[in-house]
Amino acid sequence: MENRKCQVNLAGIGMGSKGTLTEEVRKIIAESDVLIGATRMLEGFREKKKCCYAEYLPEKIRAILDEQEEKTRCTVLFSGDTGFYSGAKKLADILKKDGYEVQIFPGISSVIYLAAKLGKSWEDAKILSMHGRSQNFIHVVANHEKTFLILGKSAGKEICEKLKYYHLEQVTVSVGNHLSYPDEEIVIKKGNELQEEDFGDLTTILIENPKPEKRTGIHLADEELIRGSVPMTKEEVRTVSIAKLKLTKNAVIYDVGAGTGSVSIEAALQGENLRVYAIEKNPEGAELIRKNMQKFRADQIQVIEGVAPEALEALEMPTHAFIGGSTGQLKEIIQCIKKKKSGRPYRDQCNFAGNREGSDGGDGGRTACRSGNHTTECGKVKETWKISHDDRVKSDLYYFRRRRYRMKIPGIVIAASASGSGKTAVTMAMMKAFKNTGKKVRACKCGPDYIDPMFHWEVLGIDSENLDLYFCDRERLKERFMHHAEGAELVVTEGVMGYYDGISLDSDEASTYDVARTLGLPVILVVPARGMASTILAVLKGMIEYRNDSNIRGIILNRISPMLYPKMKKMIEEGLQTMGFQVQVVGYVPEEDAFHLESRHLGLMLPEEIGNLGKQIDRAAEILTETLDMESVLKIAWEAKEMEYHPVKAKQEAAGRKVRIGVARDLAFCFYYKDNMELLKELGCEIIPFSPLEDTRLPEHLDGLLFGGGYPELCAKHLAENRAMRKDVRKQIENGIPCIAECGGFLYLAEELEGEDGKHYPMVGVLPGKGIKKGRLTRFGYIELTAEMNGVYMKKGEKIRAHEFHYWDSTENGEDTLAVKPDGVRKWQAVHMKGNLFAGFPHLYFYSNPKVARRFVEACRTYRSK
Repeated sequence: MENRKCQVNLAGIGMGSKGTLTEEVRKIIAESDVLIGATRMLEGFREKKKCCYAEYLPEKIRAILDEQEEKTRCTVLFSGDTGFYSGAKKLADILKKDGYEVQIFPGISSVIYLAAKLGKSWEDAKILSMHGRSQNFIHVVANHEKTFLILGKSAGKEICEKLKYYHLEQVTVSVGNHLSYPDEEIVIKKGNELQEEDFGDLTTILIENPKPEKRTGIHLADEELIRGSVPMTKEEVRTVSIAKLKLTKNAVIYDVGAGTGSVSIEAALQGENLRVYAIEKNPEGAELIRKNMQKFRADQIQVIEGVAPEALEALEMPTHAFIGGSTGQLKEIIQCIKKKKSGRPYRDQCNFAGNREGSDGGDGGRTACRSGNHTTECGKVKETWKISHDDRVKSDLYYFRRRRYRMKIPGIVIAASASGSGKTAVTMAMMKAFKNTGKKVRACKCGPDYIDPMFHWEVLGIDSENLDLYFCDRERLKERFMHHAEGAELVVTEGVMGYYDGISLDSDEASTYDVARTLGLPVILVVPARGMASTILAVLKGMIEYRNDSNIRGIILNRISPMLYPKMKKMIEEGLQTMGFQVQVVGYVPEEDAFHLESRHLGLMLPEEIGNLGKQIDRAAEILTETLDMESVLKIAWEAKEMEYHPVKAKQEAAGRKVRIGVARDLAFCFYYKDNMELLKELGCEIIPFSPLEDTRLPEHLDGLLFGGGYPELCAKHLAENRAMRKDVRKQIENGIPCIAECGGFLYLAEELEGEDGKHYPMVGVLPGKGIKKGRLTRFGYIELTAEMNGVYMKKGEKIRAHEFHYWDSTENGEDTLAVKPDGVRKWQAVHMKGNLFAGFPHLYFYSNPKVARRFVEACRTYRSK
């Protein structure tokens, strides 16, 4: 489709002075018809012939660009460099997604400019931006020789106060104000001499520390800490506890009953981006924590004086919690953390003195942990361990760490009575509408579908999660869902086929209903209402009561006029209430092109094939915002049940060096399960995408190949014409490179493929057989493969679950595995297992037998070593 959008440049203008513009940026500004940027950036560039818009918000900039004519030359101005703490990347992603061609031009950042002015290098410096954001910079300054800070207004006061409070008098601070402008000023002073007046509105500073401590990641000896009469968690216990907490890069940590703050301090020293809340009721203890913060320059810690759980109420949700003392309220503390509404999982560590069951401990140890309905890991740190300054106070010391999680995340399932009811369009519009309100939305898809998750990505810009109870058991499904939903404020799960349609005609196993009841999610039905009146009540009654636990809580009427909707809503709600069902009609979808998505034999057209899809989604969301009771939808989402689940060990051992796996990605090969890619990465794979359509040869230094499904039949002519790629693929496979090819990838490796146009085209030819058009659905649904021979990736008798969906067939499907449908009746031979090559129509799900993925990676390592 012809691109009729205006030309867009994103330009870095450095510090704003015309004198420091690059020649390239100077030229594109001069040639531009339209300039967009913050008011300050437009100063000096306004001309009579130029149209200038003072705007910096990405969505509003896109709206301005949408109004421009095709040949209009537009430039958006950014301060500094477009690749350095800049909004250019976010805007570029939005515009490219909407079909704009974007060119990005770098500028000179204030950091580079100031470094040059001072005659200093910057590649060995730590760089932080405090422009419009808060940063705990003291720990960084204390541990690095050079730290550059880009400041916003009023940051000077904080800089001066903290340098003095944390006794960093020895540092040298170079303050660059209004850099590159005529009134440029650079002030150089010691930390204790610095004044707030030394800072301007546009400031970048360099702090040089001649004696950096380089404490990050170390453990402290007890004698290093400032100690009073307050109990302190001892060195050996701190080491075990922090190891068990497994702190992550941006962890938010509660240290409850912090005492002297020894755990808080040691946790803060594990990384620069951590935030620690030290909760302590004893004023003497709180003061000791502050003194230790000063000594170790740990400004990541915030002291909270008070008693938990009350003191926790106003704090952000933790990712980790250490409970060293709880004044007998351990159960209440755990409940308080659990009930916080962000829905993120967390780790906690409970230490206590006493016997193994906790009867002698002040908190009752394991008993209190059990009260939160969590299983625990128990370990003894040391017998007769001194736990305070009083030598008479000795006891055995144990730790308990919870291993089972309970969480509640607001979520809904969008379901229907059949395919073609409008689930995908409604799901996309709803997610976009909620995203526009600022909510963090996540998407999931029931079943093995590849295409719908691509549309979810178009809306949210993040991957969707397939939820499939044929591929995995209920415990893993819960774990995958909660892992994906971490931090979300709303999870929207799109159903598959009809609500109760499962693995066979008479089974609801692995259906949308099965997923919804497993996860405890409420369901909203999308019901096509055109051509129906009171009959719709019969349909709804059957859907709601077909299973006692259907959990259908809302209805969206699709394809209905605004005039008819109020009457239908009243009739349905009153009728269902008479039948004893408390189900609300939460909105409707009118007959609008925005909700129409084109499809073909394997389902919907791919997102990249639909022109102006971004605008279509925006329009659908705009309509739904008016026709959907979004508040009622959120209330239904909060009816999701609290979920209890065991974290399943998903991480696999990645033994040895990383291997490079070439993954075919374009229109011909685009069907891959997110879980499969994640597992390969965990096993040590680096994913290298390439295009058999556009690239003339494979990427260099590959150790393995993956060809997924897609639409090779639509691209057969183009694939055949790329002789160089076909030749390279054949050469590499014949040389023994490990390769897995599924469905469309399998057809590509065969001798010949019949295209959609009915013509026959040569393919790679590494496998016998021809791909032929059948004109009907050849295979569809779940299967289980059993190896009929010993192969590289599967041994005889081993099984793996998979899915097939194809209108093309092959004259040589392979005979090395037995494919069996879930009913156990229908069976056939499938798959070629030929040396390091595994190829056939089935789409594999690696987690149903991780050994297959592990052996594939091992084969790649072996191949690499050769």
